Amino acid sequence: MLDHNDRRIHIVSSRASLAFLAIIALVFTLALTGCESRKTAGGNNSTSAGILYPEPLTGESIRQVIASSMGDSSHLRDATLSGEGQNRTVDVGVDRPTTCEDGSVEATMAVLDQKIMPVLFEYPEVSRVTLTIYGIRQAVKSDDIAIKTSVTRESASKIDWSFFGPMTMSSMVTDYYIDPEILRNSSSVNDGMSMYH
Repeated sequence: MLDHNDRRIHIVSSRASLAFLAIIALVFTLALTGCESRKTAGGNNSTSAGILYPEPLTGESIRQVIASSMGDSSHLRDATLSGEGQNRTVDVGVDRPTTCEDGSVEATMAVLDQKIMPVLFEYPEVSRVTLTIYGIRQAVKSDDIAIKTSVTRESASKIDWSFFGPMTMSSMVTDYYIDPEILRNSSSVNDGMSMYH
């Protein structure tokens, strides 16, 4: 049986244990909060509303972002970032794959647009993205433009990427160009029906 002094020691000991546990919980909470603050300050841009954005694009990082979005970046020719502030333009050049026939040029472009453009428009400073596939003849590398699409941020906000494809692409992008010979060959492959009109 505990006497009066033993009970007082037991109560003080219990309170000390509770205080110690409370301090550990507080330190742990502060450590977690500090980690989150550092992530926000150093890892992402954020607004006062708490919306997280990726790191700002740079001339060095743009190619890496695009290559990562493409998956297979062996055909990536160039990627440039121009402009300033909230009016940055991204231009992406891709060499036409040697296996890409005229009838599949539009489909190839649609897939690339779907992979690259939504990722780039996650960056708030990007106002326009242009993607160009070079090479009007299959398996012949050249600087001639096979197909080119360009999308502004305003247009991108209206695109439902799940419906984006070779048949809808020309009506969904801001600017569209396809080489006339590829268009003729593509139309003849598809029984005279253009895939994008």
